[in-house]
Amino acid sequence: MKTIDNILKAVLVIEAWGKGGTETYVSGLIRELVRNNVDVTLVLLKDAKDAVIDILPREKVVVSSIAGLPNTLRKFKPDVVSLHLYTSLLPVVAIARLLHIPVVNTLHIPFSAWSIRHRLYRRMAARLSSRVVSVSRMILDEYKNINSHPCPLPGGVDMLFFEHQNSVVSDCNDFMIVAMGRLEYQKDWPTLIRAVSLLPVNSR
Repeated sequence: MKTIDNILKAVLVIEAWGKGGTETYVSGLIRELVRNNVDVTLVLLKDAKDAVIDILPREKVVVSSIAGLPNTLRKFKPDVVSLHLYTSLLPVVAIARLLHIPVVNTLHIPFSAWSIRHRLYRRMAARLSSRVVSVSRMILDEYKNINSHPCPLPGGVDMLFFEHQNSVVSDCNDFMIVAMGRLEYQKDWPTLIRAVSLLPVNSR
């Protein structure tokens, strides 16, 4: 797998553009790649007419169906395809590998959150991927020994979090940041409830 220093073109694929944790992660990744002089194209598998995507020029944001993806990838000729997908993961991995393009498969939710059928698909997609990375240790541990990166790659924290002093933690050396995307069933609510319970009473 190439290092970031010698990747010239990257295509990032996401199913749609909304306001969840995956989009936040992809935004941060795009900014980091652009800072490292990587030519980035964002491919959406579903149109997002009302979405405001201000991280890339308009011509670098493309809407493509899965059927049209081979032509899209041939057009942009990426050195690597970075996937941030859910139900469409397996066919997109297969298309990229048939075109001999290395695939970085980023997993955003736990393997255990899927049905038996989708678990099988995701295992197959992981084995076809050049590298599997994940946003958390919990997810990564479920994919041991399948082309996985040895440590999680959490998304960046916006500097806005560091611009405010909270009187609750002003006397401490450490402070907590609690964040999540959409409040969906696969978000592991017991862990979220426990995390909130660890906050100071007047911050809950």
